[in-house]
Amino acid sequence: MSITQLERKETDALERLARIEAQFLTLTAAALSEEITARFMQPDVIPEASQQRYAIAYVNAMRFAWLYGHWHVQQLISQLVELAEGPQQLTFKEAIAYLESQVPTTNRAYTELDANMRLRAFTVAVVSTEESVARVQTLYADAIRQGQSKSQTMQQMATFLEQAGVSPVNPYYLELHYRNNMMAAYSAGRWSQIESNDLVEYLIYLSVMDDGTTKLCRNLDRTVKPKGDPFWATYWPPNHHKCRGTVSPLGPTQYEQMPEEVKRSSEQVTQARIKDDPVMASEHQFTSSPTVAMRQLPASLVKQAQAFDQVKSITAYSKTQSQALLTERMASLSQQVVPTQVIEQAKLSQEASAQAAELLQSDDVAFGLGELSSGDYQAELWYFQEAEEGWLWGRAEAYGQIDMASIKWLTPEQRALLMADAQVM
Repeated sequence: MSITQLERKETDALERLARIEAQFLTLTAAALSEEITARFMQPDVIPEASQQRYAIAYVNAMRFAWLYGHWHVQQLISQLVELAEGPQQLTFKEAIAYLESQVPTTNRAYTELDANMRLRAFTVAVVSTEESVARVQTLYADAIRQGQSKSQTMQQMATFLEQAGVSPVNPYYLELHYRNNMMAAYSAGRWSQIESNDLVEYLIYLSVMDDGTTKLCRNLDRTVKPKGDPFWATYWPPNHHKCRGTVSPLGPTQYEQMPEEVKRSSEQVTQARIKDDPVMASEHQFTSSPTVAMRQLPASLVKQAQAFDQVKSITAYSKTQSQALLTERMASLSQQVVPTQVIEQAKLSQEASAQAAELLQSDDVAFGLGELSSGDYQAELWYFQEAEEGWLWGRAEAYGQIDMASIKWLTPEQRALLMADAQVM
């Protein structure tokens, strides 16, 4: 397959994804509008179904984009005919079912990534709900200050929703983070198929070239490098808001057939060269690798969730959605011993160290969001054991393979603070 043919396939896939996104954006915007209206109509009573309809729609949209990324790369790798009719006009449920029938979704790696995907999408949706309510609240309060009655103001709710950019008619505010997250999910799905596939030895960055293409993506276009090159951990798309870059798989034969000019120019594309260019450096807004992007929650996102007092609802949703996976993970961890190195790093007393060695056998377990050294957060299983008028606290990755990574002694007050937003297992 030539570069031109590959570009055509990628362009067709992005155009199809954009059409599907537009359909799903209308549905999610409608759900959000209904929720905001319900909050103003009945501020003291928010039905559960209304409260989560938008969030669930957002989760389903991101899962679709992620699965579509899986599926599309499968087609490129296998050289099969691309999407026939595809799920453009399907409902969320039908579209996801269609793609799950095409993509292997039963292995543990998939279920872990799916759990992380749901968690991230739900968190984004919950935070964006509260931000949207605040935008409409500002317009509502302005109308009241101008002398309108509450009855008159409520009659303008549709106008307020449009002005705030969260209505199906004009979802401009919702659209920016919606499309960014759809592309992030789509690209993460592609990486999931590429990462462990031995047939893929090289990758090529392809950009949609038009008047809206950034200087960064113009310079990255047609960059070819080995799959294992650290370059991809930094410049895997999306690289900025409304990024339309994609990375396609190449086998050794395809690489050999690449024009020498493409190979030579690719060697000139380096991280140092991009960072030294002020324009390209400023355009590079998203820097997480595709693996990290879906496995961790950005610090800024969690801080917003904390400010809106929504972390408890987020952990409750994730626990409910991934109960089977969490149960399986706990059963696996219960058969393990806490590494000696982890206990030594905790600098505990001799008595507490002996207790720490059996921490994974504790029945006192919770599910929560743990802060990492980077400031970002991840889903974790927390193990507790009473010790020396306080508690031992052990942390293990909930949706991954990192077992007991750290142990810390807590006061009763510190444990209570942690459990305020956590879920008892």
